[in-house]
Amino acid sequence: MADKNPQKLTEQGANEYRRVHLPYVVGVMRGHKKLCDRGPYTGDVDILNAAFVGSVMAGRMLLQFMGIGLDRERDKLRRCAFETDDVSTEDIDKKLADIDSLNADASRRDLLVGFIRMAHKAGAHMTIPDKRPWERTHEAFQEIERLLAVSLRDVSIKP
Repeated sequence: MADKNPQKLTEQGANEYRRVHLPYVVGVMRGHKKLCDRGPYTGDVDILNAAFVGSVMAGRMLLQFMGIGLDRERDKLRRCAFETDDVSTEDIDKKLADIDSLNADASRRDLLVGFIRMAHKAGAHMTIPDKRPWERTHEAFQEIERLLAVSLRDVSIKP
Protein backbone atom coordinates (compact mmCIF):
# COMPACT_ATOMS: atom_id res chain seq x y z
CA MET A 1 0.00 0.00 0.00
CA ALA A 2 1.38 3.40 -0.96
CA ASP A 3 2.13 6.00 1.69
CA LYS A 4 -0.75 8.52 1.68
CA ASN A 5 1.58 11.41 2.57
CA PRO A 6 5.00 10.70 1.09
CA GLN A 7 7.78 13.12 1.86
CA LYS A 8 7.91 15.52 -1.08
CA LEU A 9 11.47 16.79 -0.73
CA THR A 10 14.81 15.14 -1.09
CA GLU A 11 17.35 15.89 1.64
CA GLN A 12 18.91 18.40 -0.76
CA GLY A 13 15.51 20.08 -1.25
CA ALA A 14 14.87 20.12 2.51
CA ASN A 15 18.27 21.72 3.06
CA GLU A 16 17.44 24.38 0.49
CA TYR A 17 14.24 25.17 2.38
CA ARG A 18 16.20 25.44 5.64
CA ARG A 19 18.92 27.61 4.11
CA VAL A 20 17.02 29.80 1.59
CA HIS A 21 13.22 29.72 1.57
CA LEU A 22 12.44 29.73 5.30
CA PRO A 23 14.85 32.56 6.18
CA TYR A 24 13.31 34.57 3.32
CA VAL A 25 9.70 34.10 4.52
CA VAL A 26 10.63 34.68 8.17
CA GLY A 27 12.43 37.87 7.08
CA VAL A 28 9.28 39.07 5.31
CA MET A 29 7.26 38.32 8.45
CA ARG A 30 9.71 40.40 10.52
CA GLY A 31 9.59 43.36 8.11
CA HIS A 32 6.78 45.34 9.75
CA LYS A 33 8.23 44.97 13.25
CA LYS A 34 11.66 46.06 12.01
CA LEU A 35 10.11 49.13 10.45
CA CYS A 36 8.24 49.92 13.69
CA ASP A 37 11.33 49.33 15.85
CA ARG A 38 12.99 52.27 14.13
CA GLY A 39 10.54 54.63 15.82
CA PRO A 40 7.42 56.45 14.69
CA TYR A 41 6.99 55.98 10.97
CA THR A 42 6.62 59.25 9.07
CA GLY A 43 7.22 58.05 5.54
CA ASP A 44 4.88 56.92 2.80
CA VAL A 45 1.90 55.20 4.44
CA ASP A 46 1.68 52.79 1.49
CA ILE A 47 5.08 51.38 2.48
CA LEU A 48 3.96 50.91 6.09
CA ASN A 49 0.71 49.24 4.96
CA ALA A 50 2.54 46.97 2.50
CA ALA A 51 4.99 45.95 5.21
CA PHE A 52 2.12 45.14 7.57
CA VAL A 53 0.10 43.08 5.08
CA GLY A 54 3.22 41.34 3.78
CA SER A 55 4.28 40.45 7.32
CA VAL A 56 0.81 39.15 8.22
CA MET A 57 0.60 37.04 5.05
CA ALA A 58 4.10 35.61 5.65
CA GLY A 59 3.11 34.73 9.23
CA ARG A 60 -0.06 33.04 7.99
CA MET A 61 1.97 31.16 5.40
CA LEU A 62 4.32 29.88 8.12
CA LEU A 63 1.40 28.69 10.25
CA GLN A 64 0.04 26.78 7.24
CA PHE A 65 3.53 25.40 6.66
CA MET A 66 3.45 23.96 10.20
CA GLY A 67 -0.02 22.48 9.66
CA ILE A 68 -1.89 25.04 11.78
CA GLY A 69 -5.33 25.99 10.53
CA LEU A 70 -8.48 27.52 11.98
CA ASP A 71 -11.68 25.75 13.00
CA ARG A 72 -14.00 28.74 12.66
CA GLU A 73 -17.05 27.01 14.11
CA ARG A 74 -15.31 25.92 17.31
CA ASP A 75 -13.04 28.98 17.55
CA LYS A 76 -9.92 26.86 17.96
CA LEU A 77 -6.99 25.60 15.93
CA ARG A 78 -7.13 22.54 13.70
CA ARG A 79 -4.83 20.61 11.40
CA CYS A 80 -5.01 22.31 8.04
CA ALA A 81 -5.41 20.48 4.78
CA PHE A 82 -2.52 20.45 2.35
CA GLU A 83 -2.65 20.56 -1.43
CA THR A 84 -0.53 17.99 -3.27
CA ASP A 85 2.16 20.56 -4.08
CA ASP A 86 2.27 22.22 -0.62
CA VAL A 87 5.47 21.85 1.37
CA SER A 88 5.27 21.61 5.14
CA THR A 89 7.53 21.07 8.12
CA GLU A 90 6.58 17.41 7.78
CA ASP A 91 8.40 17.33 4.43
CA ILE A 92 11.53 18.77 6.02
CA ASP A 93 11.74 17.27 9.50
CA LYS A 94 8.63 15.03 9.65
CA LYS A 95 7.10 17.10 12.45
CA LEU A 96 3.99 19.27 12.26
CA ALA A 97 2.90 21.56 15.09
CA ASP A 98 1.12 19.96 18.05
CA ILE A 99 -2.43 21.26 17.60
CA ASP A 100 -3.75 19.63 20.79
CA SER A 101 -1.07 21.28 22.90
CA LEU A 102 -1.76 24.69 21.33
CA ASN A 103 -5.51 24.37 21.90
CA ALA A 104 -4.91 23.33 25.53
CA ASP A 105 -3.07 26.61 26.18
CA ALA A 106 -5.84 29.22 25.98
CA SER A 107 -3.44 32.15 25.73
CA ARG A 108 -1.49 30.73 22.78
CA ARG A 109 -4.65 29.41 21.12
CA ASP A 110 -6.44 32.75 21.36
CA LEU A 111 -3.39 34.63 20.06
CA LEU A 112 -3.11 32.39 16.99
CA VAL A 113 -6.87 32.14 16.38
CA GLY A 114 -7.10 35.95 16.40
CA PHE A 115 -4.08 36.25 14.13
CA ILE A 116 -5.39 33.72 11.59
CA ARG A 117 -8.83 35.36 11.56
CA MET A 118 -7.18 38.73 10.93
CA ALA A 119 -4.94 37.29 8.21
CA HIS A 120 -7.88 35.61 6.48
CA LYS A 121 -10.27 38.52 6.69
CA ALA A 122 -8.23 41.71 6.89
CA GLY A 123 -5.39 40.59 4.66
CA ALA A 124 -6.72 38.04 2.22
CA HIS A 125 -10.29 39.19 1.56
CA MET A 126 -12.16 42.45 1.19
CA THR A 127 -14.56 42.25 4.14
CA ILE A 128 -16.86 44.38 6.24
CA PRO A 129 -14.75 46.32 8.76
CA ASP A 130 -14.51 44.58 12.09
CA LYS A 131 -12.31 44.63 15.20
CA ARG A 132 -9.10 42.80 14.39
CA PRO A 133 -6.36 42.06 16.96
CA TRP A 134 -3.75 44.03 14.98
CA GLU A 135 -2.13 45.28 18.20
CA ARG A 136 -1.03 41.69 18.98
CA THR A 137 0.52 41.08 15.57
CA HIS A 138 4.15 41.32 16.70
CA GLU A 139 3.38 39.02 19.62
CA ALA A 140 1.91 36.52 17.14
CA PHE A 141 5.07 36.75 15.01
CA GLN A 142 7.16 35.82 18.07
CA GLU A 143 4.91 32.83 18.75
CA ILE A 144 5.19 31.71 15.14
CA GLU A 145 8.98 31.82 15.39
CA ARG A 146 8.87 29.80 18.64
CA LEU A 147 6.68 27.20 16.92
CA LEU A 148 9.08 27.03 13.97
CA ALA A 149 11.98 26.39 16.34
CA VAL A 150 10.06 23.42 17.79
CA SER A 151 8.97 22.05 14.40
CA LEU A 152 12.30 22.36 12.61
CA ARG A 153 15.93 21.64 13.34
CA ASP A 154 18.97 23.30 11.83
CA VAL A 155 17.28 26.32 10.31
CA SER A 156 19.51 29.36 9.88
CA ILE A 157 17.05 32.14 10.62
CA LYS A 158 18.95 35.16 11.84
CA PRO A 159 17.16 38.04 13.58
